[in-house]
Amino acid sequence: MVIGFGPLALPSQASREDQDGGPNSISIAGRSVALEQTQGGRRDLRLRDDDGIESHGRCLVVFGTRDDTKRRAVARSVSLSVEPGLNRGNFPRMLKPSLIFLGLLSLGGCRDAAETSLVAEELPTATAETAIAGEWSLFRGDSALTGESSEVLPAPLTLAWKLEMIGPIVATAAIANESVFVGSQDGDFRAIDLESGKEKWMKQLGDTLESSACILDGVVYVGSGDGALYALNAETGEEIWKYQTEGEILGGVNFLRHEDKTLLYVGSYDNFLHCVDAETGKGLWKAETGNYVNGTPAVAEGKVMFGGCDAILYMVDAVTGEPGGEIEIGSYVANSIAVKDGIAYLAHYGNQAEAYSLADKKQLWVFQDRNFPYFASPAVTDDTVYVADRGKRLYALNRKDGTEKWAFKARRSIDSSPVISGELLYVGSDDGRLYGIALEDGGEVWSYEIGEAITAAPAIASEHLVVGALDGFVYAFKAAKP
Repeated sequence: MVIGFGPLALPSQASREDQDGGPNSISIAGRSVALEQTQGGRRDLRLRDDDGIESHGRCLVVFGTRDDTKRRAVARSVSLSVEPGLNRGNFPRMLKPSLIFLGLLSLGGCRDAAETSLVAEELPTATAETAIAGEWSLFRGDSALTGESSEVLPAPLTLAWKLEMIGPIVATAAIANESVFVGSQDGDFRAIDLESGKEKWMKQLGDTLESSACILDGVVYVGSGDGALYALNAETGEEIWKYQTEGEILGGVNFLRHEDKTLLYVGSYDNFLHCVDAETGKGLWKAETGNYVNGTPAVAEGKVMFGGCDAILYMVDAVTGEPGGEIEIGSYVANSIAVKDGIAYLAHYGNQAEAYSLADKKQLWVFQDRNFPYFASPAVTDDTVYVADRGKRLYALNRKDGTEKWAFKARRSIDSSPVISGELLYVGSDDGRLYGIALEDGGEVWSYEIGEAITAAPAIASEHLVVGALDGFVYAFKAAKP
């Protein structure tokens, strides 16, 4: 449900500047909203508090017209960019009294439970997939989305290569078979040789690519802003099949091997979680929610777990799609859940990190320090949960009770999901730096300044750390030689 629609009364609801050529900025409810020209020629929205902290979120803002057609602005890491249907180039001229004002997504009116359709036949419960040594074949490294690498990549790191793509990069790279697979917001998806940094192939997939790819058995599975899940030959980039949803796919793809099938899971802005046969591209079932599904679904304990913009944590059977319970979070979940030892860990827009038992769905602990939302996904080890917020902080929390062990302060907000490697944690920041942080005390061990925001999570495999940035480059690092 959308609230806040109605004619834009500029004197009372907003003020604007630069009347002739369309507004350069507006002020809404005391918030400064800057319209900034990007290298693609469009205007972007950037919300900034008085203290300089930016606020942005894919679930936050929608647009409408007098006939109540719902439009939305999709957060592009540090800005809210208007979707293609709103004509990006002409967007500033739409902020006028004859059109409709920005409305906030309401959490009311959402469905109480996940519903399923196209339900598969009853099959035995399956288990989660673990990380493959030498690969980072999906978002967060394994199907439980723990964000922990099996490789030890000691700092300091040195830049091995960088490759320029067409547009900004917010998707986390996947690494498999000595190749890097990653897309950009301008829709180009590339395979890159891990050692040399040379492009192997490039395929245009039609719309923004924020989805992290999943690589299985020589096939690349990746979602697109055009609403399609693509299967591509990993060696050539040739399209094998295409599965169409009714909304944008901005989260990553996860999977489960069950008997003689491989099942793929992906969320969509059509409010469904989709299960697709990896071989044929046929939809097996889909679970309905009350709003957009933005993050990558976690797979563990025989279930698929995911949150969304309806502020509910869903659990569905990984094989049949049957509802397995839900938990009211109270605030939308724009990122992904991490699962370890029967416990789900999440951090959300309600400025909190929480832990829930999957067995009885009870809250085990909750952590809140300051009033800043979480967009980065958690990382989990045997004894610690790591969460990063938009208030420049990265926290290490005791996995047992959620108490704070230490906090690291970056120079700007952190949307990049942290990754664990040995005794270090690697994470990017909107301040344009890639950090190496000591797990023991949160001290900064190493950093590299790229200069543009890093909202993608690092990927670590085959003695490389790979990460994309908003400057449109993919960067690969290796441990420096003694």
